[in-house]
Amino acid sequence: MRATGVGIRIFNQSDNSQVKLYNDSAYTAIDAEGKAEMKFIARYVATNATVTAGTANADSQFTVEYKK
Repeated sequence: MRATGVGIRIFNQSDNSQVKLYNDSAYTAIDAEGKAEMKFIARYVATNATVTAGTANADSQFTVEYKK
């Protein structure tokens, strides 16, 4: 059975801000070793006043753009 009335929202772990669709995220600096770490978390959210229990799976795609 599939859940209804729910969605998944992505947040930046560092400041708990929501990652907005189709908008640039905050700049992440590259350290002296040439590494950058971006941590995200996902939460289920109600998208309707009525929510029913069930399976709630989702996929998400990210584009990482390197800028000098």
